Amino acid sequence: MNKQKRKVLAALCSAGMAVAITATALTIDNIVRAPAEKYEATLSETLAESYAFGSTFVVPQATLAIGGENVAATGFAVVFPNGTVENTADVVLDVSGQYTLVYYATVNGKTVSAEKTFKVAEYEWEGVAPVIKIQGGFESVLQAYAALGERVVLPTAVATDEHLVGGVECFVYYNYGTPYQVQVGVKDGAFVPNVAGEYTLVYSARDAYGNETTVERSVLASATQNGQAVTLTLDAAQGATAGTEISVPVCTVSGLYEDESGLQIYAVFGEEKTEISGGTFFAEHVGEYTLVYEYVTPIATYTANAKLTTVSDGVVLFEDYYLPKYFLKGAKYTLDSVNAVSYEATNPVRSESKAYMRQDGGAYKEVDLACVEITATARVQFKYEFAGKSVETEEFPVIDVNFGGDVIALENYFVGDLNKLTQYDGVLYTTKSAVEETTLDFVNVLSLSSFSVDLGAPTGLLDETGENYIDTYGKTSKIKIRLTDFYNRDNVVEMEYINEGGSTFFSLNGSRAVSLSRAFNDTQHKIQYDLSKQVFRDLVSGQTFAWKNSFTKDKILLEIVLVGCENNACVAVRGVGKQFIDESGADSSRPTIYVKERQGGSWNIGDEVLLNSALVTDELTPYLRENLTLSVVGPKGYLSSVDGVKLDGNCDVEREYTIKLTDYGVYKVTYKYTDQNYNTDTVEYSIFVYDRRAPSITLSGVNEGETKQVKAGTVVTLPEYSVSDGETEQNELDSWVMVFNPYGECHLLDNGKLTTNHKGTYRVVYYCRDTDGNYTTATYFVVAE
Repeated sequence: MNKQKRKVLAALCSAGMAVAITATALTIDNIVRAPAEKYEATLSETLAESYAFGSTFVVPQATLAIGGENVAATGFAVVFPNGTVENTADVVLDVSGQYTLVYYATVNGKTVSAEKTFKVAEYEWEGVAPVIKIQGGFESVLQAYAALGERVVLPTAVATDEHLVGGVECFVYYNYGTPYQVQVGVKDGAFVPNVAGEYTLVYSARDAYGNETTVERSVLASATQNGQAVTLTLDAAQGATAGTEISVPVCTVSGLYEDESGLQIYAVFGEEKTEISGGTFFAEHVGEYTLVYEYVTPIATYTANAKLTTVSDGVVLFEDYYLPKYFLKGAKYTLDSVNAVSYEATNPVRSESKAYMRQDGGAYKEVDLACVEITATARVQFKYEFAGKSVETEEFPVIDVNFGGDVIALENYFVGDLNKLTQYDGVLYTTKSAVEETTLDFVNVLSLSSFSVDLGAPTGLLDETGENYIDTYGKTSKIKIRLTDFYNRDNVVEMEYINEGGSTFFSLNGSRAVSLSRAFNDTQHKIQYDLSKQVFRDLVSGQTFAWKNSFTKDKILLEIVLVGCENNACVAVRGVGKQFIDESGADSSRPTIYVKERQGGSWNIGDEVLLNSALVTDELTPYLRENLTLSVVGPKGYLSSVDGVKLDGNCDVEREYTIKLTDYGVYKVTYKYTDQNYNTDTVEYSIFVYDRRAPSITLSGVNEGETKQVKAGTVVTLPEYSVSDGETEQNELDSWVMVFNPYGECHLLDNGKLTTNHKGTYRVVYYCRDTDGNYTTATYFVVAE
């Protein structure tokens, strides 16, 4: 039981007394970071009504029923009866009472959740001792060192027990457990060892049942030259240049500790503190750094400081550039700008660099990265320049697909050391020789949100002549599909279709292979990513494989890899995304506009709405910024953003805009993109702003709900009234008066006079309605006796 995790009372140990403290609890707000809407959850296993105290609860998987679909929960939290939260898969049920199990997922940028509850009964604690946990370095280390005369602060300890009495006590002994044992005085939570030898710290805690636990730690005291257990000696600091990697002064550790593994180094500039590893750090600032050396022991931290001054020497560095692996001859590209960082002021300054391109080894010419046209036949190279400094990229191959022609060479969109055969359903790529692995690169940038690929491993084919038989059976052991984050080439997700004795197995990122229950050869293998559910879906079997999107943006690179190839190993590619890969030569796919979150629906007058930037990808044509437009049409025409940009289809769509809803009506937001082969995609949504405020009625001389007493048969002149509305003109308001007699009969009153023909209560109701259908009433009573 001492190994259980129990979150109850913590105790701060001090000499002669114990002070109870409460640990800071993790709350549900730390787990779910957006307003959650509650939905129904379906668990992978039945949840019991109650569980045994102290047992380990394994959180089941769950799906959330949202909009008629079951969405896999992407996170969970277990809320304890005392309000603390666990978000680990295995939870020790060490508090009695009702638990809440919260599942949540992100759908269309909004966090939604569903809850289940269960109970844990009270546990009989008699015979179960408290659990003591020592904080800091003594948590895992049993012994520390101190110098004679050095003040030793006792590390704090916490005890876990629902029936804890007092708290954790700590006493210090010299020669503990021997006939010469002596208790050492403790003052203000610390003691001073004045005699060399071993000092034992004995922590103890007791519960209401008399169960007691003790934990021991020891401190070895020895004499040192300066009265400290650790001495840090620094080499002299040298001058340095901002914008470079700097070696920090070497620190020598001496004294009772000589292991340098406890040494931590930080570079401090103003309020910025950076941990240093490997003895070097990159100096971003011009000015004075403080280098802080800390040596941490279980009972103390020893420090030494050094000053290091950096100066400006005209250093200019260029941030990372992100370019496609291939370029298409005849195509136009919008490429990302590259910032140059200069280190001449206190803080680094980022500026957009000039871009240059050379084609087929010619001279560099300045280009506008918003529209770069590729006329080269073999290779292109880029250079970025700022303040006389420059950086060159590697050379990139140029691929001829007859871009812009009537017939596109679709088979050339994949490049690799393979032969291409187009007399097939799709394009057949066959290896030229026996190799262990060969790769097909797709030459255009794709979109993760619309990604899919359709391929297969056919057998028994004829070559292009129609005479020679190609036997490919069993020549490929795996077909890998590799997707790479365009903005982080180290971030890769890899799927494998595996040939196991002619049957197909599937593996994601090296996971255990799962059978897809179909043959490997002469069958279709089609995989798709579902961004909303964050799963890869094998579209033939319907099986799904969870993968949480960790890519920087929506742009990806695609590779198909053949593994275990012999002569004539092959893969047939039938489609990528919405595009068929065949001999037709036709661009059959529309581009894809990706907007992270669409802020449609109902809003209030005066609200400000964020319009997110858009990303565009297309299977065959590179992205061109000038072909992407954004327009917002409101009740009075085109809107302008709050910073004054007119959103009429001529604005930059690669940035966000905020609009203010100043008029009632419908606002139509339209993103539109036309690719370089004249295919168009449109994303539209509407924002609705309705007048929901009812008009007001004021009765003249009386208050609403008042009663007037009259004799039966009297003709009563009813109070006059006025109506108003903040949004509707006075002459457009519709108002009338209805009278309900004592028998419930009603009639319209248009002359302001009521004849009380019967005894009883007459209810007079004044109505007013505005042009948006909002209405209000006021009531006046007449009692005839």
